[in-house]
Amino acid sequence: MKDPAQPRVPHVGILIVAVASTNLGMTLLSPVITQLREDLMATAFQTQLVLGGFLFSVAVAQLLSGSLSDQFGRRVILINGTLVFGVGGLGSMLAANIEMLILLRVIQGVGAAACMTMGRVMISDSFVGVEAARKMSVVSSAQAIVPLLGFAFGGVIAEFIGWRGSIAIMVAGAVLIYGLSIRFIDETRRGEPIPFRPQSLIFTYKTLIMTPKVLYHGLTSAFAIAIFFSMCGTMLYEFARLGVSPIEFGLLFSVTSIGYIIGNAINQAFVGRLGPVHMALLGSLLTVLVPSAMLTGHLFEMLSAVHLSFLCFSFGVCNGLVIANAMISSIRAAGDNSGAGTGLLGAMQMFLGAVCGSVIVAFGGADDFTVTAGGLLLMALLGAGASFLGAKVR
Repeated sequence: MKDPAQPRVPHVGILIVAVASTNLGMTLLSPVITQLREDLMATAFQTQLVLGGFLFSVAVAQLLSGSLSDQFGRRVILINGTLVFGVGGLGSMLAANIEMLILLRVIQGVGAAACMTMGRVMISDSFVGVEAARKMSVVSSAQAIVPLLGFAFGGVIAEFIGWRGSIAIMVAGAVLIYGLSIRFIDETRRGEPIPFRPQSLIFTYKTLIMTPKVLYHGLTSAFAIAIFFSMCGTMLYEFARLGVSPIEFGLLFSVTSIGYIIGNAINQAFVGRLGPVHMALLGSLLTVLVPSAMLTGHLFEMLSAVHLSFLCFSFGVCNGLVIANAMISSIRAAGDNSGAGTGLLGAMQMFLGAVCGSVIVAFGGADDFTVTAGGLLLMALLGAGASFLGAKVR
């Protein structure tokens, strides 16, 4: 007979769906961003804010959701987060202008933040050591199916039901996460609750940022994810210049997720030998080669749509080696403040994704791929540097 004091280990499949909420909120809109821009008569920068505003909201909200879960528990934050994600999505689906859409996407991001943060911290709560890294890798690999489907079919979906229909699918995803969480998720936080106080929250995050392992491993994963989200908002323009339609772009860019799945499979096979820290370092160094090849190919006019698609695939493989290992290393280094540590980690990831993507567009990335590839290369170099420093810390 099951001891009621012992919570069930959360089913990894449910955590996959929860963590994938942010990807769902991004990838279903990316292939149709030009359609949305035309429909609402928006500028390129305003359209980028539909993606960037969502990511910025996810970044800020994770700081709160992670800390709130240290006091109130993971389950209640997850369930309420799905409600906010769904309500924000419903409002976005009905938005009449670009300003209203941006605002409602910010609200939707608050809910997505809670879902993603809780999915990750529940893994840290329930597993230890290399097994935790493997479970995080499984979640990262499996959740790549969401952007894979989102990119592959996002353009097709929009052809039939428009970009509003794409958001309706996000709302359906929120309903699914809510139902699964109510039925199958137990509380995973152990130990005494850590009271939520604004002043102590500031102190906690200051302490975490001053902890080298938390900071360096967190930045490693943050730059890797920021590159991906920046690519989501900018690659469509270059593919379009190469004569690719939105539907074709979805298919060509979806190989990024296939590469990510393969990279996570490689990681699961070798992380036990190299360890999470050194595996992340290897992936970060390899990542630098991808935007370098993009920039070189563009400058010498050798970059075709197929070549660019292959480089997106290669980037996905590298990310599969980096993200899960860097995340679990950062969360573990947070100790008893693992909820806050997960929130800080997610905030860094989404904040960099929102800011970097918007900066690239603001500096002309929508019109000049040199700006896009150069920005991606700079982020890759910074991520590799952070990974190197993380590996040096004892």
